[in-house]
Amino acid sequence: MLEGFVFGIFYNPVKFAIFIASLILSIMFLYYSSKAKNIKTKLSLIYLHVLFFIVPLVIMAFSSSCKIPIFNCTTKQFIIFVLGAGISLFVIGFFLVPYIYLALNKNKEIKDKTLTSFIKKHSTLMKIKTPKIFYINSAKPYAYSVKTINGAVFISVGMFELLSKKQIEAVILHELYHIKQRSSFYKFSTVFLKTFSVTPAFLNLNKNLEDEEKKADLFAVKVQKTSTYINTAKKKISYFESKSA
Repeated sequence: MLEGFVFGIFYNPVKFAIFIASLILSIMFLYYSSKAKNIKTKLSLIYLHVLFFIVPLVIMAFSSSCKIPIFNCTTKQFIIFVLGAGISLFVIGFFLVPYIYLALNKNKEIKDKTLTSFIKKHSTLMKIKTPKIFYINSAKPYAYSVKTINGAVFISVGMFELLSKKQIEAVILHELYHIKQRSSFYKFSTVFLKTFSVTPAFLNLNKNLEDEEKKADLFAVKVQKTSTYINTAKKKISYFESKSA
């Protein structure tokens, strides 16, 4: 395998140049991603890093062959299988699973006119497509949002029972901010890259996600012109969780 790899790449000037350039670009994008403060910029640079890191593997796949006793396959087949599996898991995880989840929960859509009017009003002001809102049949107070082509907000029954109307609105504003910023993609990317790469640990993506949560809170404060509702909502949730622990 090593002999075929060396002959296939290092004795071919064009392949060798592409191989080295891709590695340099991969390292460069990784370096700049470590300096980026914005999570959107950081993840874009990380994906570019991964892309240019993959190029040498593709060159290797088409430049050499080997036999692996367990899989009984060539290097080309093995690398293409690994790359294909990674891409497939990404597509399934980010695009297919949310659609299946929404389809399974369509009967839990909230039709309350007060809430839907509130969401529609602020979605229009934010220039985003109005997301649907669903309830989660759980006593635990929590909420989250997803964004693929269409957005959706999920709020637990426990959240509605625990919080006041204005506090619920603060939570919804928080989630609308996430939908506008496509935060669900960043969260999914962090989990995906943690599974298949060491870069998130090196780049501390969790810190960036925490910053996004703070920005979402600040957005709710800006719209409501007070920090009272978002802060008291968080305190109530924390108190509930401390009692349940």
